[in-house]
Amino acid sequence: GSSEYLANRQKRRSPSERNKIIREILSGRSTISEVQLKYGIDCRDTVTKWLREYKRDEQELSVPPPIDNIPQEDPQLIEMQKELEMARLKIRALEIVVDIASDQFKVDIIKKFGAKQ
Repeated sequence: GSSEYLANRQKRRSPSERNKIIREILSGRSTISEVQLKYGIDCRDTVTKWLREYKRDEQELSVPPPIDNIPQEDPQLIEMQKELEMARLKIRALEIVVDIASDQFKVDIIKKFGAKQ
């Protein structure tokens, strides 16, 4: 390719670089726009995608043990665990719908984290 193409091509970032950038946003030290400028990231959607992936990965790491490990003598606890699992599935499904809609309509429809009401 031409040198102009290579100069304008987005830099691929390692997972550790991405996580560092995301933690900077989540800690409140920087906004998405600020990290875009600081790290030379052209597309806001790139950062919001990284945020969704990071949060999804963190959630998967913190999933509680399966229902089978809950003592059978506490039916209320079992029911609550089932409801929590269903709520997580619904959230994941809605995240997928939002991702698809964002891609199809080319609009960032996810609310900005920490936005003032």
